[in-house]
Amino acid sequence: MKSNSTSRPSLADRMRQQGMHLAYTAARTAMRVTGDPTSRLLEGQDLLRDPYAVYDDLRARGPLLTSRFPGLAVSTTHAVADAALHDLHVGPPPGTELPPHLRWDSPLSPSLLDTDPPGHTRIRRLVAQAFTPRATMRMEEQAQAITAELLDAAEAKAHAGGQVDLIADLAAPLPIRMICSMLGIPEDRTDRFTEWGSALALSLEPVRPPEMQRRIQAAGAEVRTFITGLFEERRRAGDPGEDVLGRLLAARDGEDRLTDEELVATTILLLGAGFETTVNLIGSGTLALLRNPDQLRIVAEDPANTVGNAVEELLRYDSPVQMTGRLAWADTDLAGSTIAGGTSVMVLLGAANRDPDVFERPNVLDVTRPNAKAHLAFSSGVHHCLGAPLARLEAQTAFAHLLSRFPDLRQTAPARRRTTRVLRGLETLPVSLTG
Repeated sequence: MKSNSTSRPSLADRMRQQGMHLAYTAARTAMRVTGDPTSRLLEGQDLLRDPYAVYDDLRARGPLLTSRFPGLAVSTTHAVADAALHDLHVGPPPGTELPPHLRWDSPLSPSLLDTDPPGHTRIRRLVAQAFTPRATMRMEEQAQAITAELLDAAEAKAHAGGQVDLIADLAAPLPIRMICSMLGIPEDRTDRFTEWGSALALSLEPVRPPEMQRRIQAAGAEVRTFITGLFEERRRAGDPGEDVLGRLLAARDGEDRLTDEELVATTILLLGAGFETTVNLIGSGTLALLRNPDQLRIVAEDPANTVGNAVEELLRYDSPVQMTGRLAWADTDLAGSTIAGGTSVMVLLGAANRDPDVFERPNVLDVTRPNAKAHLAFSSGVHHCLGAPLARLEAQTAFAHLLSRFPDLRQTAPARRRTTRVLRGLETLPVSLTG
């Protein structure tokens, strides 16, 4: 589906985006030249190769670092990250305009990602109906069936001499099919979702050059057209439906009224967040287990009693979301450190989850770790990930079926990592199911 010409950015928008990129480039250059250690988060290959070594280096310099980038601070510890997630804001106060270096154009706005209470509460109350523990448990049977079907297909592919890719054959299709079922989107209309998700995920990146921004906008326009079409079909039918899309559509006229922009942005967020985190969790988690065969055996030999805690440890060990952002609009004390009003705080979730003050031997994978669930992989505070129960269910189901059925699973070629800094995951993971 192609976007129409009215969805293309205007000349003014393109000039502003180019100006923002040039401002970022100048600031990053200044940071590098002046030896600002936080520049490693914004450029170069260090963070992509081994983010945890970068985090260790930054943490050694203090729990909250002030960058030479205008109005930016970086959290490096679990305590400061948790405080920032609870105490700071995701967006500006009403009537306040973001400074130029913090502005971002995203198909995910306005949604739960960039809305604070009370607006956030209104949208979250509506969407939360789909992610209650009871609703999630009802999805367990479907997750089991989809996982078994995908593994059957992967095994048949291997027997026919094909190469099994854990990402394409399990990690991506499982959450896509699950979230589309919840939203009420037919499976035969989901062929572009993986491509769209990869593009929209780039909108979370702290630095987006013009070519990346163009890809985001193109995908955003296509997704918006797709979602708007789904809503129009249901309006014409006179029946919004009982699924999540139906609830969102009905909310346009109810107590939790959504604007048209909120309606579409929230649906796009659910589509993206509904599978991006889980794809990365299953992919990176499998790679971590393959690199630690003693830990893989623990799960494979007794998945019923080990897989729950193993998923928490995998979330901690190699977090699917490595960083997020919060804003301080007034001078604020943050876990004993004072930050000035107008400061943007880059909250390093990956660093918090490897904090040695919280996790003993943090760089070691231990699927029996007693406090593994203390991680911040799903954020914290009012913006704690709504879909966390579903992501846990999908990952537990995938690992339990995969490792009990194929305990001799092994990697057959190097994995290819995504070149993103916020979302950490794999593009490919070639495996043999039978050793």
